[in-house]
Amino acid sequence: MKTCPKCQSEVEDDFDLCWNCNYSFAEKQIVDIKEFTPGSRKIDCLRCTVPMRFSGNFSFHEGFLTGVFTSKETFDLYTCPKCGKVEFFVPQEEQKYKIF
Repeated sequence: MKTCPKCQSEVEDDFDLCWNCNYSFAEKQIVDIKEFTPGSRKIDCLRCTVPMRFSGNFSFHEGFLTGVFTSKETFDLYTCPKCGKVEFFVPQEEQKYKIF
């Protein structure tokens, strides 16, 4: 465990961000985390350049149900209303700070 220099909260060693005050240990300052609304990306279809629709978050399970050789990943799914193309993206809130 490490101690946040701003609010004195105890933070797991693996975390780069204080859970209490948003102090970034990497940037050595309090960071402003913008609220994220799922589906707020503006993505155009690569085939027909029509705006794609957010269809929700989907989880995929790979490997055994439990144990070391298992993986569960979650993605944002976007679909094109014109041609039906489907695209998966890493959720935006996971892109900036990956928390294990």
